[in-house]
Amino acid sequence: MATTAFTRPATTAPRAITRATGESPAVRWTLTAVALIFLALTLLLPLVLVFHEALSKGVEAYLAQVPFALDPDGPLFRAKRGGPLSPRHVQAMVQTLRGRLGLPASATPHALRHSFATHLLGAGADLRSIQELLGHASLSTTQRYTQVDAAALLSAYSKAHPHA
Repeated sequence: MATTAFTRPATTAPRAITRATGESPAVRWTLTAVALIFLALTLLLPLVLVFHEALSKGVEAYLAQVPFALDPDGPLFRAKRGGPLSPRHVQAMVQTLRGRLGLPASATPHALRHSFATHLLGAGADLRSIQELLGHASLSTTQRYTQVDAAALLSAYSKAHPHA
């Protein structure tokens, strides 16, 4: 097969990178991944520690005020009389808070859940982790959030890619 400007063997690009840099593309990708993981841990670890401390204090304050005994293996949040906290309880609480804070009617528990997942995805969270946090049985349900973030991805692509 003759090589033209439009048809090149698939092996020429990796060999060219190896000749130009002295390292194979696999090594380059591995080093990039290690650098990104190190950067993420360096930036995110202090935030996680601060968040964990604040969350722990909040849970301790909540547990000190709960008027009934909680099972250590049971749900943390319960209804007024200690029963299970239903979706309707959460909707009623959000509706009350929405009225007090002057928020629009679109501020619903579902909108908060959707916003939470979209922000996690935008910050680089793994889709499987988001699926687990949201309790989705199917990954296709969680993938809806990728469609919302497509505009942000296209914007990032056009800023970063040299041929965009």
